[in-house]
Formats: sequence, structure tokens, C-alpha cells
Amino acid sequence: MFTVLTRQPCEQAGFKALSRTSAIIALVVLLLSIAVLVAITLIQIHQREVLLPGLKYGIVLDAGSSRTTVYVYQWPAEKENNTGVVSQTFKCSVKGSGISSYAENPQDVPKAFEDCMQKVKGQIPAHLHGSTCIYLGATAGMRLLRLQNETAANEVLASIQNYFESQPFDFRGAQIISGQEEGIYGWITANYLMGNFLEKSLWHMWVHPNGVETTGALDLGGASTQISFAAEEKVGLNTSDIMKVSLYGYEYTLYTHSFQCYGRNEAEKRFLALLQLPLLLPRFDEEYARSYCFSAHYIYHLLVNGYKFTEDTWPQIHFKKEVGNSSIAWSLGYMLSLTNQIPAESPLIRLPIKPSAFMGILAFFAAVALLCLTYFVYLCVLSRNQRHLQHTLDHAVDSE
Repeated sequence: MFTVLTRQPCEQAGFKALSRTSAIIALVVLLLSIAVLVAITLIQIHQREVLLPGLKYGIVLDAGSSRTTVYVYQWPAEKENNTGVVSQTFKCSVKGSGISSYAENPQDVPKAFEDCMQKVKGQIPAHLHGSTCIYLGATAGMRLLRLQNETAANEVLASIQNYFESQPFDFRGAQIISGQEEGIYGWITANYLMGNFLEKSLWHMWVHPNGVETTGALDLGGASTQISFAAEEKVGLNTSDIMKVSLYGYEYTLYTHSFQCYGRNEAEKRFLALLQLPLLLPRFDEEYARSYCFSAHYIYHLLVNGYKFTEDTWPQIHFKKEVGNSSIAWSLGYMLSLTNQIPAESPLIRLPIKPSAFMGILAFFAAVALLCLTYFVYLCVLSRNQRHLQHTLDHAVDSE
């Protein structure tokens, strides 16, 4: 009995020293594991880089009665309230007359587009050609041709369709837009370029301007003229001319009407026919010189006798073809409206640690921390049992 009692303190001291050393090592490893877990989590959260999804492109061909113009537009892919913030980046006038002039030889239409389309390809990054939508909208010239010869109008559109389907872009069709659509898109273009839909705040964020009224739009083409303006629903106007459009999270009620055959070219033809004079008269070196006199008089009478502008309201008219570097054409409004149908892209997030590596490191150090914690629990239980055993032995010795 005396031998056991004298050997026990040495064994207990050795066990305590070993346990203390193991506990210190486990504590250090536990603290390091926790520090690493916190550090990599903070780095992953705060050091990530948000990459904007870049730009999207769209192409619109304005196939008017006298000419066709190709416009290239771009906008940030994430958009604002479901509508793109669109800007015009390129414009090209197609050689020759409008597509309605090809009624007798529709197979020749693609040749006219070739020069502009080659230039367009150079304006858009090659890897985005396949995702770039292209649209052709024909206006009053083709509306008249469809009324006169629907078969010829369809053949012209079919020839265009075949040509653009062979191009690298995402062709969405060639269509004849209505006079109302032309008026609405022209109104959207004018108000967008004048900043009536969006403006940049002090924090460089796009916001809806407060207290800004929209502007009416008057469009004079070669074969038709349009008038469009924001109107209350109950203004005594023909309800068939009332349309609703939604842009940047706001809805607008518009009055729009198109007057077919009241475009400048068609009006001049009617005027010359009325005078029983021969037509397009002696030619000048300047292509449009012979029509300047008629155009000035016609525009004046259209505004005064047609749209009823007076001396008081005349100063409210502003004659413009461009705002900044963008043309005031219905095509921009058309592109803006179409961006509501093109899905937005979410910003990309570049993390400092690859997700797979991050999860592996997280799992490893979490497991180490858990093992250290388990070891601490084991030491506590072992220490308690040891104290209990020591207490039992001491009690037995005291009893003897």
C-alpha cells in the first residue's frame, strides 16, 4: 500500500504536464483556425470585384419612302427599370431610293444594303455579332406600296428577309410599321434625347427627373406626317388614337395620329398633279434645290392651317434633326421600346478565391477547429475523472 501511495504523485504530475502541453497546442491551433476562417471569409466578402456585364448592341434600319438609314445603338446590359439607356454609335445612309422603289426588281434590294452592312460589322465586336438583334421597319412608302400592290410589297420584304438571314446578326424580321407606331417611336426619341425620361443625379445614378413635362413631336416624312403628344385619357380625342407606352418604370398616355400622303414628297406630287405640271421639273445640280420653295411653303401651311399653330404658340415649335450626336428618328424610340423585351444581364462577381478552393479551405479549418474543440472537451472530461479518482484514493488512504 505504501508503494502505490508514493508512486501516484509522480504519475499525476506527468499526466498534468502532458495534458497542459496538449491543451496549449490545441488552443493555439483552435485560435489559428478561427482566425483563418474569419480572415478568408472577410476577404471573400469585401475583396470581391463586381464586373458590369458590358454593352449590348442593336441595329435598326429605318426604311423610309425616300431613303433607308442604318442606325447602330448600344446600352449597358443591366438596364434601368427594364429599359436600356440607349445611345446611337453609328449611322449609315443606304445608297439609292427607299425600298418601295424596288417593287419591279425586289431581288436588287440587298445590293443597296451591302456597303452599309460591311461598315456596321466593323462597329460591333465580332464576338457579339450573334447576340446583336437587327430590325428593319418600313414606313409610309411601303404602306402605300402595300395598298397599291400587296404582292410587290411582300416580295420586297421577302428579299430583305433572305439577305439578312445570311448575315451574322440575330435578324428579327422586316416589317411595315403603322403610322401610329411611327408617331409613338418618334415621340419617345424626342423626349429621350431631351432628357425628359432620365437624368443623372449627383451620385451619378439614373433617376426620373422631377417636374419635367414631356414634349410633343411632329414628324414630316416623305409620304406621311405624324403628330404625337402626352394627353389625359379624357380629352375629347378619338380613342383609337390614344396609346399607352411604358418606359423606365413609368406609363405614359399618348395621342398619336399619322396622316398618310401628307408627307413632303407625296404632297409635292399631288401639288404638281393639281397644277398639271410634269414631275421629281428642270433639274438642278443640287438634288433637292428645286423643292426648297415648295417645302418651305408646305411646312408653313401644314403647321398653321393643318395643326392650327398661331402667333402665340409658334415660338413653342423647335426645328431639330439631331440632339447631341443622335438623330431624332423613330428608330431610336423603336430600339428603346424593344429593350423592354431583351433580357437584362446581372453583374458578374469576381471572387478573390475560387469558390471550390474557398469551400475546401473553409471545410478544412472548420474541421480542425472542431477537432480542437472536441479535444478540449475530452481533456475536461478526463481531468474531471482524474480528480474524482484522486479524491477517491485520498479518501481511502485517510480511512486506513
